[in-house]
Formats: sequence, structure tokens, C-alpha cells
Amino acid sequence: MLVYDSGVYLDEKVFVLDLLEYEIATVISKPEECGEYKVEFSAKGVSASGGNASKYELSSGVYLYQLKSGSYTATKKFVYLR
Repeated sequence: MLVYDSGVYLDEKVFVLDLLEYEIATVISKPEECGEYKVEFSAKGVSASGGNASKYELSSGVYLYQLKSGSYTATKKFVYLR
């Protein structure tokens, strides 16, 4: 589960990236109201929250998720274990 805060009403995008910062999946891509959000992401190639599907299943490892909202960008690291 990915958790992020939205402080401004803007078109927001949440991506999952590998460590070379190649985009694996778009988890969220829509305007959001201010507040805290929890987004489920399936490592099997499908976003449970309506984003577009990943091209492949994730293997165990370290990944990044990135929130872009207007000119603001935040990147966090997470570990996926099968």
C-alpha cells in the first residue's frame, strides 16, 4: 500500500519506478482533493486503484514510488518481497 498527502487540488500522478527511474506503472493519474490517500498497488501487473497495468510482474527488490503534483515531486523507496 502506498500512502501520500495531497496539499493542493491539482492533477496528481503516482508512478512506480525501478532504481534506474524507469517507469513501471502509473498507479494514479487524476485530480485529487486535499487530504491523505492510501493506494493499493498490485505487483502482478494491475493497479487496484484504477491506474494502467504494469507491463510485467515485479520481482523481489527495491523500487521507488513518485508523486507529481504541479511543480512538486516527491520520491520514496519501498521493498517488495514475494
